[in-house]
Amino acid sequence: MLGLISGKKLGPASLALAALGAVACDTPEAATPRQVEAPTTLPESPVSVSGVEVASSDARRRGRIVGGEALARPVRWPSPDHVDRALLARLEVETQSGLAAAPAPVLLPTRSDWAERGQLHTGPKWWAFESHASDMHLNISASAQARLYEGVRGAEGPERVRGQAAFVTRNEGIWSISWLEHGVAYAIELECEATQPACEDERELRALAESLRFVGGAGASASETRGGPR
Repeated sequence: MLGLISGKKLGPASLALAALGAVACDTPEAATPRQVEAPTTLPESPVSVSGVEVASSDARRRGRIVGGEALARPVRWPSPDHVDRALLARLEVETQSGLAAAPAPVLLPTRSDWAERGQLHTGPKWWAFESHASDMHLNISASAQARLYEGVRGAEGPERVRGQAAFVTRNEGIWSISWLEHGVAYAIELECEATQPACEDERELRALAESLRFVGGAGASASETRGGPR
């Protein structure tokens, strides 16, 4: 059985997306990737492996698959009409300019003024947004890449966030939520340097996640992702 696991390396944001697929067994066999034969005939439409769609044309080109091989997630871009223009206009000029390089839909919070203070970083298959306020750090990221492993099955998060199955966790005072949306993997994290009511439980981070709105990305028309009057 083949499964998918999210994975990427973020740059300045120092944030790794949670594994929305599964965790490979820590055995000598799992440590050494084995080649498995890919289907010889695949439909033209995207196929689903452990609940995550993979472009069948991409799988056909690969032929034999090595465990841990990176696969592109088929991004489902929202219509440019869904861009939150009021939020877009509030962003820093550098963030607005960087949207065109984001390989997945960029979702930023309307709650408070996190979006205005933040910085956007992009890579070939990911983007990350970081913002700071009152001894608190907010990180949001998206990955348009998944990894294929033999014998690893996907797992669905037990929580519901933004109408999607999600994982809500806390590790060393950092609250994290990860989920799938628009065909890609998203994660949002909130960290407090000192005792802050916002980090006492997950309610503040949940509210931030629910407030996320689409502001653009590489798949949106350049004319539709600039702030200010049209």
